[in-house]
Amino acid sequence: MGAFLIFRKPMMRYGFPRPLELSLATTCFLIYFFHFVVVVIAPFIEAQNLAGQPCTPAMPEVQCYNLSVNNCSKAWDHFTKDCDQEIRKKLDPRNMSALVGPSVKKCVYKKMDRSFRSTRKMASEDNSFCQEFFANLDAPSID
Repeated sequence: MGAFLIFRKPMMRYGFPRPLELSLATTCFLIYFFHFVVVVIAPFIEAQNLAGQPCTPAMPEVQCYNLSVNNCSKAWDHFTKDCDQEIRKKLDPRNMSALVGPSVKKCVYKKMDRSFRSTRKMASEDNSFCQEFFANLDAPSID
């Protein structure tokens, strides 16, 4: 609509001044830009922020256990604190730049599984994601 007003100049034919037409075109562009940000960009950014967060519907702790999101979040926070302390105690003081995030996450998954093993959703053929997740958790590990 704004481009039409700028290039075709339909309002000038009816005696409206050009600045009024340009201000309407600018308003149309601003409305379109605001709409695009709200409808396209904001949901995309929100999805990116939630993508790695624990206890979201796409994560295994919600898909593979019969836990509410609230209970999952509380348990995740509790186990994260414990695991963070455990992992940091094991760190070599000479190598403090080691990445602890993956180790903490693995520790949290193991502790949550020990605590909520009875709430595991039954593994079925159509739920290969959970089967693989449980197989990784049940596999022996070095730590």
